[in-house]
Amino acid sequence: MYVKRTKVYQCKDCRVKIAISDIEGMFWGFLSDCLSNIELSKINENSNSLLGKKQALLEETKSEKATLETKINRCTEMRMDGEITKENFTANFYLLKTQLANLEELLKNLRSEMDSEMHQIALGKDLFNEIQLLVYNWTDMAFARKRSIIETVTKEILVSKNDIIIEFSINLQKLLGDRKFQHNSPLVLPSLLFKLEFRKPIHQNYPQNPTTIGEHLRKKRIDSDLSQAELAKILGVSTDCLTYWENNRSSPQITYYPRIHHFLGFYTTTFNETKFCDLLRSYRWKDGFSFRALGSLLKVDATTVRAWEKGLSLPSRKMNEKLVAVFGDSFSKIKY
Repeated sequence: MYVKRTKVYQCKDCRVKIAISDIEGMFWGFLSDCLSNIELSKINENSNSLLGKKQALLEETKSEKATLETKINRCTEMRMDGEITKENFTANFYLLKTQLANLEELLKNLRSEMDSEMHQIALGKDLFNEIQLLVYNWTDMAFARKRSIIETVTKEILVSKNDIIIEFSINLQKLLGDRKFQHNSPLVLPSLLFKLEFRKPIHQNYPQNPTTIGEHLRKKRIDSDLSQAELAKILGVSTDCLTYWENNRSSPQITYYPRIHHFLGFYTTTFNETKFCDLLRSYRWKDGFSFRALGSLLKVDATTVRAWEKGLSLPSRKMNEKLVAVFGDSFSKIKY
């Protein structure tokens, strides 16, 4: 998820790769946007709603308590004036006092719960101040702290061939740690879900309009999510050799062209095949024959093959039959 001293992030399941420098930039950009755009009022919406309901219940309970206290006082006055018997007074007074005690306990609990809710809202404000500092101080933050944050909030990263999906599940209290939030009624904030899909960035060395065979190889390799080492193995060359080709510091030997064309899915060079010399050059390049290799196959000198290709001479009809055997009927249609 967050890797140190590694240039490439690779999905463990599908093996799709992306440069760490690419994913880190969009990763923190998205995370900082998520943290910066969280609305405190929205987070505290449930707390404020619950606080309002408890406030209404508190006022209602206080009103009931005042009514009970009035009844108790009236009951006492009636007993003192002899309007009710001792037995009736005792029964009524006990019932009213029990109801009053229950209401006082309810009021006590309501006030405690409301204090806790208000404390939670106040702590939420402190928490958001810390989040802002977290966003602003990211560049100078220690690597261990960055790693802890990213592993805490990241739910999933999906890297496909063309797209990247990052999903966060941000528990704000867990993000900043529980050290500040010890209280009789702990601060509990919901986990916030954020999901965003990115277009996979174009590699900085990606050739948009390749012209050389090396540029074609680099473009197809990046499109295929292959490393240079992986492609070099496919082509049967060293990684250094492929690097030289891709950087146009050298050109592939003709013997590698069949593998290169197979990998690319097309021929990088086309020839006018109406003339014998061009047809020979075309087939020699497609099949990966050097002058010497083709001459050895036909039992002629390499200089002879070179002369045919330059149009300085033509093979005999008997030799042309050998060319038909090697390359196919195209050579039988040539008139000379």
